[in-house]
Amino acid sequence: MGASLTLNRIKGQQKREHNKFLHDIYIELRKNSNLLDGHGNILNTDIWDSGISSGSILSIDSKELEELSETYHQIETNTYEAEICRQAGEHYRSLPGSLAKDQALINWNGLSLLLRKREPILRKEIGDFLDEDFWEKAGVD
Repeated sequence: MGASLTLNRIKGQQKREHNKFLHDIYIELRKNSNLLDGHGNILNTDIWDSGISSGSILSIDSKELEELSETYHQIETNTYEAEICRQAGEHYRSLPGSLAKDQALINWNGLSLLLRKREPILRKEIGDFLDEDFWEKAGVD
């Protein structure tokens, strides 16, 4: 009887940890979605990265895990592009007035435009994912 009780406690603890992880992922995705406002913000993936390191992601069903993986890949791509855009802006600001500065401005504006076009698409993808039944079934709101 004691082993059964211990096993039930362990399962209960695992379920609570799973639910907390999903809740934290949901909050992280919601915050990232709100940061996609056309300003090239750097998005956070700390909870996702922690879930990978700790193995918490293994408790997620394969379909949802695949969708989460794709969503976070898009977030990481967006962050990379935002960082490149920021570097282009810093490069432009570091140059004295010249043809090189004009070319740097064209490069920076092009990168900024691409990022601003991509952000609403990613925001919608995250929003659509957060609206899926998976979150409600997992007890996350």
